[in-house]
Amino acid sequence: MPVEVAVTLIRNQDRLLLVYNDRWGAFTLPMSKRRVPEGAAAADDSEAESWLDAAARPVAECLGRLSRPRPVLEDFLPEGHFSLRRRAHAIYRYRVFEVLVEEGDRVVARTANQWLTAREIVSGEFHPISPTAVEIIRYDQVYRHVFAGLEITP
Repeated sequence: MPVEVAVTLIRNQDRLLLVYNDRWGAFTLPMSKRRVPEGAAAADDSEAESWLDAAARPVAECLGRLSRPRPVLEDFLPEGHFSLRRRAHAIYRYRVFEVLVEEGDRVVARTANQWLTAREIVSGEFHPISPTAVEIIRYDQVYRHVFAGLEITP
């Protein structure tokens, strides 16, 4: 069974919020593993946390508020993903959501954070950025959906 992760693109115009993940030793997109109660049957999705709740949790942690995550990409299953934290190959299933910054929002995350454009995230200029964040931004459907009309090609 894949590890299910909600990725939340917190966007302020053409910039995305990256947060520092101490366990990974890198900046990454806000994301949270979908909570599944221990012992829940792998095929029984009814026991798991909703995808919207999983996507809203990073917004609460980063901006300190409720949100309405907008689905961007249903399922993204990168091939041969190597988990740096687990130090092993793992299968991850990502769903990507977007939340736009509202007037008056300020970052309240308890960790270092940085606003970067998609171009800056994938450029290789800034370090350390997690390979997962780069891979998600480079994924064509995310790029086209979230950044339609903006000149940010890498």
